[in-house]
Amino acid sequence: MPTTTTDPPIDHVTLPDGTRLAWRQLGAGPAVLLVHGWPTSSHLWRNVMMPIGERHRVLALDLPGFASSTKPATGRFGFERFEQALTRFLDHLGIERVALAGHDLGGPVVVHWALRHPDRVTRLALLNTLLYPEFSPAVVEFVTA
Repeated sequence: MPTTTTDPPIDHVTLPDGTRLAWRQLGAGPAVLLVHGWPTSSHLWRNVMMPIGERHRVLALDLPGFASSTKPATGRFGFERFEQALTRFLDHLGIERVALAGHDLGGPVVVHWALRHPDRVTRLALLNTLLYPEFSPAVVEFVTA
C-alpha cells in the first residue's frame, strides 16, 4: 500500500463566525473526514490519506485553534464549537454523508458530531481516544462494544 510523507496541499475556508479552517483533500468517491487530536493537526494523517484516497474522497482538517486554522474570536471553545465547525465545513463542501475517523481529542469530537447528525454518518472509527463523562452510558456502551 503506497504512503506519502508529503502532505497534500492545504486549502482554507472561512466559516460564518470568521474562523478560518485549513484542510487537505485527496481522491474522489464517498467522503471520509479525518479529525486529529491534541496537539496535532491534519499533518497527522499524511501517511494514510493517499491509500484512503484511492477509493474515497478523503479530507483532513485542522480543528479551530490548531495549526493553520484560526481560533474563534468569541465564545466558548469546546465540543459545541467543534461540532458547528464540522457541520459548516461539510455543508460548505456539499457533503451530506460522511465516514468519520477521530484520533485522540478527535474521537470525542466526532462522537459529539455523530450524536447530533446520525443521519449523516456512514461509519465511525475511533483511534487511541477517550470518552468524556458527559456522554451517556448508552454511547459509551455502543462505542466500546
